[in-house]
Amino acid sequence: MTTSTPPSNSPASNEADTAEIVAVLRSLLPLNKKKIDEKFSDDIDRKVNLLAIKLQKESDEVLAYQCLGLIGLAIVKGSKSAAKQKIRPLRWIDTAPPALNTLANDDERIGSIKLLGPLKASWKISYALKEAINTQTSKALANELAKLAITSSTTYADLVKELSSIIQTAHANDLDHVNQVLKLVAKFLPSREIESGGYFGEEFSILASAVVDLSQKNHSSSKAILEIQKSTLGILETISAREPTILLSEKTLQGLTILSKQPGGLPKTLQKNLNPLSSRIVSTVLQHVKMYGMNNTVEVRQLLAFASHCLPIEKISARFITDRELVKAILSPTKDPAIEGSDELSAHSGIQEQIAALLISWYRYCSDLPDPSVANEVSTLVNLVASKAKIEMYGSKGDLVQYQPLQHFLGDSSAQPPTNVRIEIPGVRLLRSDNSQRILTRALVFPVN
Repeated sequence: MTTSTPPSNSPASNEADTAEIVAVLRSLLPLNKKKIDEKFSDDIDRKVNLLAIKLQKESDEVLAYQCLGLIGLAIVKGSKSAAKQKIRPLRWIDTAPPALNTLANDDERIGSIKLLGPLKASWKISYALKEAINTQTSKALANELAKLAITSSTTYADLVKELSSIIQTAHANDLDHVNQVLKLVAKFLPSREIESGGYFGEEFSILASAVVDLSQKNHSSSKAILEIQKSTLGILETISAREPTILLSEKTLQGLTILSKQPGGLPKTLQKNLNPLSSRIVSTVLQHVKMYGMNNTVEVRQLLAFASHCLPIEKISARFITDRELVKAILSPTKDPAIEGSDELSAHSGIQEQIAALLISWYRYCSDLPDPSVANEVSTLVNLVASKAKIEMYGSKGDLVQYQPLQHFLGDSSAQPPTNVRIEIPGVRLLRSDNSQRILTRALVFPVN
């Protein structure tokens, strides 16, 4: 009895065709050559074109993923035809692709990551971090996965949330890879300027707990604990450089306290990470007091007391030479009536200062809203009141400007005044009838490196 050959359009034949093309293209893209061999370029282009057609139709997920990886690899190796395809892997818009270890090698894995990058899909952060923490993942591949997780995040809070989720499910022997990924995230974070997110403090506190729990599960050495503390602090240090106000969140400081409860606390060897955090906390508190005065500073003092358990707050205060007396007053356990009633420190000495405080408070409130447009009606009323009093905000968050001591409150104290600064919180000024102006609240700024 003779057996019939399946028709060319049957699923079995299609699967075989795809697998055969994958095998041939893989042989034409050897790992030991960075660029495509010109004598094979036409063959490569033809195979890439065939795989691009089969990518969306292929029923086997793993085989489809191998198609994507090889097309990506062909692009990396210089195939112009592959680049012109502008592949959009929409088959994975709703669900994640198979694990990266289903691809033949790291070159194909990196090729697939590069093509998945532009895809707008909710699973990307989690997928990238989970694959990065896998103990079989090489450092080069982890680099690309960390970048994918960061570029796929819309807020720092989202990124930290996914980090926590992955670490909470990690095994005890994953600690070194977890630490490696935390380091990579801290390293590549500066390349992505996004909002912190209104719930960053809560997510950082959860991350700190997850890191401590994993360390205890692993019965880690003091050196391993030190490394993971350093990596976690590195993430906070990088984000707080852009969003210093997150350090005034009790939940953020709670996360720092959780980290400090590791065996040995936060050692002096981490001083390089701790000093900038302490400096920023004092800076932001100073700005808060200069806006609102010393009235009702109980909450601010509680935050500082909380922070001082794990950060060298008192030692840092010596850096703020021009505000030394005010720093002492803030750090003092009891209120100083003389300072509290001072016109220089109180932001409630007149209607103009009250409007300035209102503008700043409303600005910060709207900045934390997921959709600031929902507050447009109230924003219009607040701005109308300010306009009638000839008061306006100046500068925008993120603006790079020349440092002006009379207009800018410098967040990070330094020996030499910087040339250029980045605005974190806009300032407020009064416009006089003679076209001059009076600064009511200096803009909070940070030096630009």
